Amino acid sequence: MSFLKNNIIKFLALVVLVVCSTAALQRKTEGLGKLEKTAATGDSIAQLRLGNAYYFGRRGAQINYDLAFKWYKRAVDSGSISALFNLGLCHDAGHGTEKNEFKAFECYKEAAEVGLPQAKFNLALLYHKGVRDGSGRMPRVPRNAKLAQKLLIELCDKEFTPAYRELAKIFLDSHKKSEHAKARPLLEKAAANGDAIAMNLLSDCFSKGVGSAKNEPESVKWLKKAAANGSVEATGKLAYRYENGNGVERDLEKAFRFYKMAAVGGLPMAQAKLGDYFAFGQGGVKRNIPEAKKWYARAALSHNPKALFYLGTFAMQGIGEKKDVEKAAKLFILAARLGEPHAQYNLARFHMKGEGVKKNQAIAVHWFRMAALQGDPKSQRELAFCLIQGKGTKEDYKKGLRWLKLAAENGDRQAVKFMRDSGITP
Repeated sequence: MSFLKNNIIKFLALVVLVVCSTAALQRKTEGLGKLEKTAATGDSIAQLRLGNAYYFGRRGAQINYDLAFKWYKRAVDSGSISALFNLGLCHDAGHGTEKNEFKAFECYKEAAEVGLPQAKFNLALLYHKGVRDGSGRMPRVPRNAKLAQKLLIELCDKEFTPAYRELAKIFLDSHKKSEHAKARPLLEKAAANGDAIAMNLLSDCFSKGVGSAKNEPESVKWLKKAAANGSVEATGKLAYRYENGNGVERDLEKAFRFYKMAAVGGLPMAQAKLGDYFAFGQGGVKRNIPEAKKWYARAALSHNPKALFYLGTFAMQGIGEKKDVEKAAKLFILAARLGEPHAQYNLARFHMKGEGVKKNQAIAVHWFRMAALQGDPKSQRELAFCLIQGKGTKEDYKKGLRWLKLAAENGDRQAVKFMRDSGITP
């Protein structure tokens, strides 16, 4: 379980509550124009609220990160600590300015020093992984796991819910099993406060027996709670369980329903799975190629290798579109580089024949080998033939024979037939 997976929280709504006075509450009804006039006078609260309006697209404003950044900066200049935290978020995400972790770190540090818990939390996360310079290469702030843990413990003492969860992640990531047991009570505290990520982690702990005894019913219980509390990841995991009958009774209709919820929520894995349902007519879902392509395309935007492979297959075979081997090759290249074995096999064949790409037998052998190492029987067979014939690589009959036997053992019929016809014993 990785400690940091884009976990920088966005508590802008809470920040607004920190600075809301009676006068500020009254200004909630102000229109954007009036708010701009007030902000122009140097009112830090109005400037912060105007920044939020542009950041979230509120008060009739369109989302505009450039303007949000501008007004957060003005609010900081007017003395708003809450806006300083928001400015850090902009630097962190590259919203309205160039992404710069070090500048985000500086904003969080200054806001944390005056007691803003959200800033202290984000500061802890950055200390835990270290901070790079603007180029993203050289470290500007060395990794300091002890300081990160200290800050999180201080936040836990103040019952700051996300800190329970992140401190638990540190314990779970430890190579010492004795540390794992410390995670569960922290996750339970976070979960009791409605933290869906903590619920999802509890499910993982019970499923894998990490920090607690393995308990599938308990894992499913927490997974359902996480899904009910809005965790898209948990919803996708729950769909997978229903699809495979893992800890629950197999139910393809429920699986499809949960996959759809997770896909709409933006989970690439679920989007690719939804593509499968429509592409192959699974689980009582009627085959619908345009719908399959739509969901594969959404998953492909997040570089999902399986989605890229199937989009390439549609282009290669002319399914739901005009046959286009060059388009297919480009998609197979993307999927192959991400480790998709079937895409690697197809790309190898393209290079072997010179279809969609320049003919290059050496590159073909490379991709056959990459897929073969992942256990793809077809690629194992083709690699074997290349080695036996010295095609695209140095001839090596013994190695080729080993790959051929492995392909046959893995059920490749052509390998089995070739061995039988050639009198080669398994």
